[in-house]
Amino acid sequence: TLLRRCNFKYASVGFTFTKTQDITCELNRKYTDEQLEELSLELGTENFYIDKGSECITFTIDDNESFDFKKEVKNHGLTILSSSLRYVPNEMISIKNPDSIKKISIFMKNLDNLSEVTDVHHNIKDMDKIIQYS
Repeated sequence: TLLRRCNFKYASVGFTFTKTQDITCELNRKYTDEQLEELSLELGTENFYIDKGSECITFTIDDNESFDFKKEVKNHGLTILSSSLRYVPNEMISIKNPDSIKKISIFMKNLDNLSEVTDVHHNIKDMDKIIQYS
C-alpha cells in the first residue's frame, strides 16, 4: 500500500475528528450583526460566518444535528443554498522531525496523485509548509 511505501506504520484514526456540516443560507433581508447572532442562537449554533459580498450566512453544526437544524432554518424563512460535510480535527499536532516532515510530504503528494482520493483530512499544523518540503 501507499502507507507502506512511505514507511508509515499507522493511519486512519477517524476518532480524532468530528464530522460537521457547513450549511449556507441566503439572507432574505438585511440583518444587523446582533440579529444574526440571535438568529444563530435560536437555530442552536454559535458557529457562523457571514459572506457580506454574496449576502449569505454559513452555519457550522455537528452532523448529528443536521436534520433538526435544516428544519429550523426553513421555519425561520431562510433558503438553504448548499450543505457540505467536513471533518474537523479534535486536536492539532506539530511535526518537527525533518525525516517525518519529508515522509509526510511525500505521502501527501502521492495521495494527491491518486484519482480515487477525493478528500484528505489531517490534524497536522502547518500542512501547507510540510507539503512544500522537498
